[in-house]
Amino acid sequence: MSEVAISIKYENVEICCVDVKFGSDRLRVIVYYHPPRYTAADEQYIDLSLRCFSGLLSGVASQAILMGDFNFPKTDWIQYTAPANSFYDKFMTFVNENGLDSFNLCYNQHGGKTYRI
Repeated sequence: MSEVAISIKYENVEICCVDVKFGSDRLRVIVYYHPPRYTAADEQYIDLSLRCFSGLLSGVASQAILMGDFNFPKTDWIQYTAPANSFYDKFMTFVNENGLDSFNLCYNQHGGKTYRI
């Protein structure tokens, strides 16, 4: 396993990335946290986070897992819907453009079903 260097321009993004080798195969694991706030400053954090994700996912010749707490509890991964606002729109656009999919069924702290990528 080896830590993946993340550019200093993303120092305020709560993220960790490692490459795990299995013989000749490699799995990139990215772990992320977005606080449950939705202010103008948080929108800038989302923009910065998505740029960071793009850099970490680009050029990866192997599989990648992007996981963590994104704090988008109103995303319905079964119906593939989300509220129409800039936070959710940017996130869902990123998911679509990068061919990401939800994997785990979880319950959020409010008892509702949520699927997280």
